[in-house]
Amino acid sequence: MSARSLLTALPEELIVTISACIYVGDLLNFALTCKTTHRCAKEHLAVNATYAREWIVRHDRLPLTAPDLLRLATKHVDQIWHLRSLDFWTARARWDDWKTDEYDDPSGQDDPDWPDPAQDCTDLDTSYFTEAEMNILKALLRDQLRLRDEEADLWTSRILDGNDEPLKCLLMANAPRLDRVNFIAIDMARSDDELAEHPLTVLTLACSRIKAAPHPAWPLGLQNLRQVSICTGSDLRHPHDAYYMQPRDVAPLFALPNIRVLNLQLLGYMDEEAFDLESCSSTVEDLAFTCCEISMQAFEKFVRAAKRLRRLGNDDLAYSAREVIDLVAESHAGSIEELVVRPRPTFHDFVRHQGKFTKLKLLDSLDISDSGPRQDTTSNIAGGPTKFATYLPRTLEKLQLYGNRVSGVMPSTLCADLLRAVAELAEDERFACLTKVCMYDTLPGPEGEHDLDLSDWDDAAYQRICKRRIDIHHVRGSGNFMTYEEHAQLHHDFSTGTLLPIESHPGPASS
Repeated sequence: MSARSLLTALPEELIVTISACIYVGDLLNFALTCKTTHRCAKEHLAVNATYAREWIVRHDRLPLTAPDLLRLATKHVDQIWHLRSLDFWTARARWDDWKTDEYDDPSGQDDPDWPDPAQDCTDLDTSYFTEAEMNILKALLRDQLRLRDEEADLWTSRILDGNDEPLKCLLMANAPRLDRVNFIAIDMARSDDELAEHPLTVLTLACSRIKAAPHPAWPLGLQNLRQVSICTGSDLRHPHDAYYMQPRDVAPLFALPNIRVLNLQLLGYMDEEAFDLESCSSTVEDLAFTCCEISMQAFEKFVRAAKRLRRLGNDDLAYSAREVIDLVAESHAGSIEELVVRPRPTFHDFVRHQGKFTKLKLLDSLDISDSGPRQDTTSNIAGGPTKFATYLPRTLEKLQLYGNRVSGVMPSTLCADLLRAVAELAEDERFACLTKVCMYDTLPGPEGEHDLDLSDWDDAAYQRICKRRIDIHHVRGSGNFMTYEEHAQLHHDFSTGTLLPIESHPGPASS
């Protein structure tokens, strides 16, 4: 007799009881066994469908959220199985910090429940955790996160002092399907006690200890974690009133076994300490740097650490676009799909790498301000827009051109030539994947001007571009120039530099 027939031979009341005890990760398979098990598991499935909607994202703006979630996680309740995303808005170093934070945004100042109901738990003390709970937490720090005895003792004592950072790290480790963690920009200087330099101290320490173990055993939450954003900006606080991490502080995150996205902000701005990061050792595929000031050596280590880098974005780093392009061409030319480089590259930066970028789909932005003849170190190149098809990767789908039309860097006499060059590119069968060539920052028409200057406009070339259904992000359907706001709405991809938007952003209580 099969296991299915043995199961269906039981009274349905008993099957319902059994289904209620089944781990949520196995519930769907149980329900799909046969019609009887599906019927008996309906109530349990319905409850978990509600959990899936309500528990996918959690944040720590209320002081009791992190410890409450951790208690649920250590009991392996169904709700935690549905937790996919954590937004950390604050850091609490002592019991006096266990209250709802104040925010800079005044838009909800007349609403006492915005952005969150006020919660003051500053009367809590060491008795908040039972002795049994503290023993469990210490064991988890030592056994799950592999902290050394003295490190586990230190962070256990800090938990008793009201520091919630180790609680959040343990929550990450024990949320089995955790996919994303967002550390939002916070002011770490608001407390005068022994607050860590940044809110990732325990996490990065745990990553280092687990990786160094003879037989690394990653907790499920850290094993499944794929996306981490550090110092994400929010309009509730000024983004620069935050913590600044050194490159060596971030390096352990590359060891996470299934990490795919690292969004790094406010990195550097201090004397760097040496760190090791093995080349081709990390699963990270998407890497972004925003408002960072780090050495080229550190940047190179981060880029080379990836086995297969798919997207790279950097925001005004202190080295040239050519250095970045050369580095990517050497280490990831066969995998890179999207490049956002600041300072902006010119097509001269791609001269030495013809044919190398075999998968590049998005290039933002290509600076064509220097459009005159140029003597290159490797060959004599006649610069100008007509060289687009010669030097650009033929896999491009989206290309953004930059010429600074407002300041006049892009000579107006070249605008018609530029339209014709883009038309030639659009008609080139080798660029069949091309769908967008953003020309908003190159053609005439500063903000507020709504009439086309026909002396700078080649309508025949424009019609050739339209015939190929290439969007140039410049003219509305009515024939007038786009406004800045209209154009900004067209750039919600990787070119914005934001890999991980905040999912738990608060709004007025009525929303």
